[in-house]
Amino acid sequence: MSGEKSNKKLLKVTAKDRHRQNLLSYLAVWENVWPKTVAGLAEIVDVKPETIRFHFSPAEIQGIYSDGLELRKKNSFQQRKSVYDSMLKEAENGNTTAQNNFLDRTEGKITDKHEITGKDGGPIEHVGMDMSGLKQAMGKKE
Repeated sequence: MSGEKSNKKLLKVTAKDRHRQNLLSYLAVWENVWPKTVAGLAEIVDVKPETIRFHFSPAEIQGIYSDGLELRKKNSFQQRKSVYDSMLKEAENGNTTAQNNFLDRTEGKITDKHEITGKDGGPIEHVGMDMSGLKQAMGKKE
């Protein structure tokens, strides 16, 4: 370079950033135990629970859980493949429950449609009540 100063600014990495990155790295791994509490999250990054609560709001903690779950799902290909292979083997052997489950999981479950009608297939009757009827039903005077 010709001695010119770089226009790039260095990003300051905070403790909060490090904790978030370390938590997400841990949560993304399928084999790791899923922490159910703030204390569990704190243990992962080797801090006290108060430190997690200091750095993250409840909404941010929920966001870490959500992001970690999405990462874990993306990283669970081998585990899901193993389950699907077992289901496919059972389905090919004639197990109709396995056939249905395999198709539901790979093709999407077919929704059941239920139509609800009134008496003799007619419309459903709605009985309305005005305020006087409501007060009467509650035993109050108008």
